[in-house]
Amino acid sequence: MRRGTAIAVCALLALLAAPSTADEPWLEPGRYQWGYRYWASTLTLEGRARDWEMQISYPATSRGEDAPIVPNAGPLPFIVFAHAGGSDYDWYDYLFPLLASRGVIIASVRHNGDWHSGPGDVSDLHRELLRATTNRVLQWSQSPGHFLFGKVDDERYGLAGHSHGAGAALYLVGSSPGPPLDPEFMVLLAPCPLPYGTPIGDYAVRYPGMPATQVVYGSRDEDGCVANGQSIAIYEYGDRLRHYAYVDGSGHHAFDDHGALGATVIPRHEAQDAAASAIVPFVVHHFFDDEAALDALRRSHDLLEDGATVHYQIHEPERLVIDNFEDDSTESFADAIVGIPGQTFVNGFLSDTFVDREVGIRVLREELRALLAEDEGARVLFFLDNIRGTDLYRPALNAEAATGRVGEIVQVSDRREFATRIVAGGWDLIISANQDGSSTASHPFDAPLAAYVCGGGRAIISDFRVGSPTLPAVLACAGAAYDGQTNYDRMFPVERLFNDHVALFRNPGWGIWTASLEEVGAGVSFANNDLDRVGGVGDPFTNSLGLPVAYAPELDVADERWMLDFQTLYWPTSGLDVAWTTTGLGFYETLSDSGGLDARCWMDLSFRLAQLHGDPRNPVGAEIDLSVELHDQSGRVARLRLSDAPQGPLAYPDGPAPGIGWKTMFETYRFPLAAFVAAEPELDLTRLAGLAIVFDGRATGRLVLDDIELAGRVRSGADVDGSGAIDAFDVLAMADLVARGAPAADLDRSGRVDTLDVLRLLEVLGDPDACP
Repeated sequence: MRRGTAIAVCALLALLAAPSTADEPWLEPGRYQWGYRYWASTLTLEGRARDWEMQISYPATSRGEDAPIVPNAGPLPFIVFAHAGGSDYDWYDYLFPLLASRGVIIASVRHNGDWHSGPGDVSDLHRELLRATTNRVLQWSQSPGHFLFGKVDDERYGLAGHSHGAGAALYLVGSSPGPPLDPEFMVLLAPCPLPYGTPIGDYAVRYPGMPATQVVYGSRDEDGCVANGQSIAIYEYGDRLRHYAYVDGSGHHAFDDHGALGATVIPRHEAQDAAASAIVPFVVHHFFDDEAALDALRRSHDLLEDGATVHYQIHEPERLVIDNFEDDSTESFADAIVGIPGQTFVNGFLSDTFVDREVGIRVLREELRALLAEDEGARVLFFLDNIRGTDLYRPALNAEAATGRVGEIVQVSDRREFATRIVAGGWDLIISANQDGSSTASHPFDAPLAAYVCGGGRAIISDFRVGSPTLPAVLACAGAAYDGQTNYDRMFPVERLFNDHVALFRNPGWGIWTASLEEVGAGVSFANNDLDRVGGVGDPFTNSLGLPVAYAPELDVADERWMLDFQTLYWPTSGLDVAWTTTGLGFYETLSDSGGLDARCWMDLSFRLAQLHGDPRNPVGAEIDLSVELHDQSGRVARLRLSDAPQGPLAYPDGPAPGIGWKTMFETYRFPLAAFVAAEPELDLTRLAGLAIVFDGRATGRLVLDDIELAGRVRSGADVDGSGAIDAFDVLAMADLVARGAPAADLDRSGRVDTLDVLRLLEVLGDPDACP
């Protein structure tokens, strides 16, 4: 670092403790009053007229029903809001006035009575109700004489809801037939995805193009449609800005004004304050392009000064991913089930590989149904090796026999007899489930089974002989081959065979049963798997930048895992499971293999953490602290700790609540890069070499880490002193302006000018065009 810059840094450090411009009070009303009106009509859907009622909230000149809408304002953005089942459209008086006071119209639509006859049959009705409500608001804006005439901006539109209302909004955006609606964002309070019970694994298919999304959820949410993690899955599958607020102690109906509090253990107003403090800046940012509101979401823990404890997560679209613990440099997926449609299924596993026995039976039954769709009383030859792992085929066959689809079942365990019966013929389906012997063995039934399948016979083949000289002919006739990959622990549907991910055991006991496959000939993939890259602590692998990651080999665990329902961590993502029993261990992420990574155009270092309950290395109630280090190419190290973050050390999970259970949650930790510079003024952000995470705050611990990123783009370029050059004197001038509260350049576009802007100027010193 140049001497002049170092002097400027020293001058700046004295200012870091000074108060910055006050944060926007998000729980205080904005410039307008809250006006509201009620409207009633009917809407004919599915052949009959249904009550159609709304409460319309809007910015007004005075507070109250039918108050005059603000003159000369508009067109104004609008939100269509759907209430929870069991609540009503005017039960959100803590939220609508705040939004209206900031220039937003809210159409809250009733969907009780004719609209709500149970959670399982409301999807299509709710979808069309919300579509019609959106269109009606737009029509009013075109209707002379209506109080909303000319007041509605058809390009600034959001969808929001609570519980089943939020689910209806999701359904409208994610999968509905008919003209799609394109809201700018979605705000989802304790959402119940619809159709009711939608599997988590479907979200990647149903909502790949979701708009910016915010989810607010309570740790004591007892409602069955969200308690199993579907609300959490929604957050993972958005590809635009995502914000998640998890309110400790709040139940399902604490977010409305009158619903039963149920398992809620905090006052209702605290749950509502937590929700509103997140929702208001989220809405303001999107409707008014307000960077101060976005900065509030980035610093979410500053949103509430007191009240409920809230855990936040945020993903920004513009970010540099350092490590998401998935291999971005190579294909992460390999085939798990392949075959020829209508003729064969080849599984790279045996039935004792299923973690959940009932799930395994369902998958096998789906295979039987797909192959015997037109059959009644089908004759099935079933090879049971009599040694291991085929116990789920018989229950699946028995279940299909009860439907009449399967008739005679001939079960054999001798390989020669199996070969003889294949040759005898007359079978509608042959199941070969072999998990016995060597992985390189040849069996006498291989040749006749290959001839049967090549001749068009229907078959299900489960085998593990990746090195057999005779099995490949059988697999080839079935449209498959082994590709040499082994050891996966989950699979996902590709062609529709089952609806959710399926958990599998890796190497159950004594063999290689989870062998990956590849398509050959007419074969297609029916399911694939996400391959683990880390086989054990200290094994070499690369991060998302394609650069090495080095682990301390003394760590107890350092393994990438699929997080869905891993120790009640309901996140459909891969993360790093890491555990230690010796303090001071850690790992190192390489950021550059030559010259250093230039990080000056980013605001923050960000990652997600979750402490796992139930592990003896995590004492109940104990926090975890650790160190985060940035290293530059010259060997300088800047160190911060979790305890330096607004939320402090990683808390032990809340719960379990009676009848609800544990919900282990991720939380986003964000550290301004300026804070690293403040900790080590000589740190060169233009030449970063690596990042280290060191578990030095506690002797033992276990946690999950995900999504190490640089986030929040810096915008540079300010000749503060007007000299015609950007140099150390501009830093001193900026520091002086900030200290005096005088107008200055908002270099990071956060919506406010503070000491971070001074540090941003330091980072781009001498290169004013570095961060366009």
